[in-house]
Amino acid sequence: MMGASVFLVLALIGSTLLVSSCKIGAPVSPSASASAPSVTDEERQAIYARSIAELDNVVLFKPRTDETHREAIYMAPLLLLDKPRTGPEIRSRSVKKVWFHRSQTTINGRSHEQQGFYWSMAGREFFQGVRVTLDSSAVPIFWEILQDSSDAELIWVSQATEIKAADQFGTALPGRLCSVERGFSETPLVVVPNVVDDGPLPMGPVIYLFQNGDVPMVACRCSSTHARTLEAQSSYELEEVDFAQLRRILQSSRRLAASETNWFDPMRLEKRLRIPD
Repeated sequence: MMGASVFLVLALIGSTLLVSSCKIGAPVSPSASASAPSVTDEERQAIYARSIAELDNVVLFKPRTDETHREAIYMAPLLLLDKPRTGPEIRSRSVKKVWFHRSQTTINGRSHEQQGFYWSMAGREFFQGVRVTLDSSAVPIFWEILQDSSDAELIWVSQATEIKAADQFGTALPGRLCSVERGFSETPLVVVPNVVDDGPLPMGPVIYLFQNGDVPMVACRCSSTHARTLEAQSSYELEEVDFAQLRRILQSSRRLAASETNWFDPMRLEKRLRIPD
């Protein structure tokens, strides 16, 4: 049974994910350069569609409450793993540990704190993660996803940031969903699937996960849940790591080897988005 259990666990207060200044519906992109790596229209449409879909059954993984990293616990993600009625057992796709790493990025000449959370589902070499960028008041404004099976670079933005971008830059560029996105010729791999509701206070996101590790949706804990049934829940260990430790962890994933420099670029966000002042 869904209802109260999931709403209680996620501390939801009933706002909706789709309230934003982004365009309604999935746009069709202009033709991208044949020589540049890009996400196909079909892949982009699928990313948009899954970002508003409702999962049937989910398993919740949350940080242990007895952790020593108390600040990180508040910002750590709640992971909701899609659990099909048929298929592998839950334990084969469990999340036992999440590595936590602090970093900095530069946006419009100002330094911003970042908090990254990385995990691997048991029995898989596929690593996944989310890096949260905070504003000067420690409020989350960007959520970057480590990787996607489509090779798209997925970034969620806060509702407030998208509204500011629309005020400063105008409507979304042709084929784009949100005003914060740059044109296809500049960033053919970048996709902003949706915006994240602004919460009443800084808090970690809800990350929805498919069985293959892809992230269909990032949401505020204040948003209504996009899952029908909570089948089980478990806690994960939170461990802080330095830069060298994180690189070693991620290098164990062959898929990430080529994009490692890209991910750790301190100007990565500014190069990929039209970020308002």
